Amino acid sequence: MLTMYSFVTYGQKIHSKTTFNDALYLYSIGEKENDESKLMLASIVFLEYAQKGSTEAMAALGTYYMHTKEYTEAFEWLKKGAQKGNADAQFKLGCLYSVGKGVDKNDELALKWIKKSAQNNHKNAQKVLKEYYESNPKDEKKVLKSKSKNDNKTALYKGFIEKSKRGDAKYQLIVSMMYYLGEGVPKNDKLSFEWLKKSAENNNKEAQKKLAQMYYQGVGTPKDEEEAFYWLERSKTK
Repeated sequence: MLTMYSFVTYGQKIHSKTTFNDALYLYSIGEKENDESKLMLASIVFLEYAQKGSTEAMAALGTYYMHTKEYTEAFEWLKKGAQKGNADAQFKLGCLYSVGKGVDKNDELALKWIKKSAQNNHKNAQKVLKEYYESNPKDEKKVLKSKSKNDNKTALYKGFIEKSKRGDAKYQLIVSMMYYLGEGVPKNDKLSFEWLKKSAENNNKEAQKKLAQMYYQGVGTPKDEEEAFYWLERSKTK
């Protein structure tokens, strides 16, 4: 157990000699042992490196301030790290925007930063983004613009098509909309209709409503008001 004197002495020593990786290790031990003194000592090193421009340190310092519930400080450091391209800072900045801590709640900015983090291969951001897509099938544009470059959209399509072929109605709907809008794949109304029908047959209510609309308008299939009425009525059943 550190006394006040040893705490200050150790703090001066760690500040001047400890590397950033040492501080990360100390922080991880502090988390495991629930030892606030270790966390604070590590944060001293984080601050030193963050002030020198280390984006990893900015993210680590922001994480520490989130732990201590000093959200304004957390926001400032995470924003600095995020703007410089650090994936962890981008993800946590998005989280702060999502819950409105340290900054006004802003779902659009939350999604923006979590997307950036996911594109930088941050695993937690990718997981959160995947869950967001799955729970928001109506939010077609956000799903389709989750990658800024066309090759990334194509890679995204490949992942969706694999799940669609396994019979996942949510992904069948997404693939249908990708074909309909020409995002990540060439626009193709016929394929859009085919995937939408698969999703509808798998009892996706949103797909059933859209399928009724395509039948009614004759998009990707001959116009058929009888089929349109059937799928619209089916969408209303449980």
